[in-house]
Amino acid sequence: MKYYRYEIFVGLHDKNTNKEIPVNKIKNDITEIANLFHISFSLSTQIGGYLYKNNDFLVEKSIKLTFVLKKDKRKSAPLLDSIKQMYNQESVLITRTIIKSKYLTGEKENEVQ
Repeated sequence: MKYYRYEIFVGLHDKNTNKEIPVNKIKNDITEIANLFHISFSLSTQIGGYLYKNNDFLVEKSIKLTFVLKKDKRKSAPLLDSIKQMYNQESVLITRTIIKSKYLTGEKENEVQ
């Protein structure tokens, strides 16, 4: 069975006001949304650069949201739309990779085919 790893990159600046959105607010909101859609996830903060449509370049704090799905059900679409709208983003970068994964439980390893 194929698994899909999604990585979603979101800048922490509102596209209209250019004010930084508090990291804890985003962490709490995304946790709530992921819980609503029953999506296991990992979230980290980082620094990223973004080129706006008007050619302005901004280096800003950003988040990277990673999750893995057993099937590509496009289950991520409502989550992505929610994130883009809630934080007034010009865009959200999404990558999708087909992967194999292995759970290490201390017992027999379960490899995904």
